[in-house]
Parts: sequence; structure tokens; C-alpha cells
Amino acid sequence: MVLNSERSYTDKQSDSNRVGREKEKGETLTSGQKAQDLNSEYIMANLGTTMVLPCSLSYPKDTTNYVLKWMKKSSKEPLVTKIDGYDGTFSKAGSVANRLSLVNKTSLRISHLESSDLGWYECEITYSRGGKTTQYVYLTVRVYPKRRDILCGCIQPTKSAVTHNVAVSSPPKVP
Repeated sequence: MVLNSERSYTDKQSDSNRVGREKEKGETLTSGQKAQDLNSEYIMANLGTTMVLPCSLSYPKDTTNYVLKWMKKSSKEPLVTKIDGYDGTFSKAGSVANRLSLVNKTSLRISHLESSDLGWYECEITYSRGGKTTQYVYLTVRVYPKRRDILCGCIQPTKSAVTHNVAVSSPPKVP
């Protein structure tokens, strides 16, 4: 398995062991290394926003058709499956189906992000003449508290006890 110029690895066999950091172009996957080590991207987004998880399409020579699968590593079923060359339609599965769409043929848009969207995503493109490209994205979803209280106070010693004066206030809502 060798990292190609698009910073994704190409292989004719599947590797199911993946966990992440980027390698330099041309490095070879050796026994014991994880495929996800080769091409990982880390993205952070706020709860409720829309985020696009990138995936590049680079055709091997003489190949035009492909099958695209987007998987969330915590799920056994693909989130999105697209078969190119068959009217360009794609199917979506899972509880997030109504929040998913494809951008630029292969990148995955997730709208109205939820805290459960956090985790590793895998974009796998299998080409009609053989070969496979796999890319990984780790999505972090920032969840802000609904109410933040700021406690201000002071402690004053007295001869027989400690006196606590505490004031509670709520700042403006966090967007």
C-alpha cells in the first residue's frame, strides 16, 4: 500500500485495521501499521452547524466508474453508497439519512450536527477496473452548555466561622 499524490492510500486489498496520523507521500504501509495512519484529517465543528467531510476522487488509468461508500467507524452499515455510471444516484442509510448529502461527487455534507456525529468517518472509493482509495476524517463536535453560571464570591474569616458571599449570574447566550 502506497500513499499517492492526493495523500490517500491505494490498494487492491482491503485493510480493516485503521487509526490515525498522516504519513509522508510515498511511504509504504508495513506489517503492523494501521491503514488509517496514512491519510487522516481532523475537523472540528459546532453543534447544530453544517460540515463537509472531504474525500478526493482520483481515477486510476482507464477507469471512470466507481462505487463510493461513506462509513462511520462505530457503525456496520454504510452511511452513503453511490454507484457512479448508474444514473449517479446514491442511497443513504441510518438515522442520519435526512441530514446527509454529497458535495463535489464524493465529499459528505452533514447538516444540523449532533453530538452523536462525533467520531471517525471513512470514505472508500472502489474503482471499476480494480483498486481502492480510502480516506479518513475525525469529526469533533463542540457542544456548548445551554446555561453558563458565573459564581463570584469572597470568603471572610471571622473569630468563630467563615462567611461566604456568593453571587450567581448568567451571561448572554452562547451562539
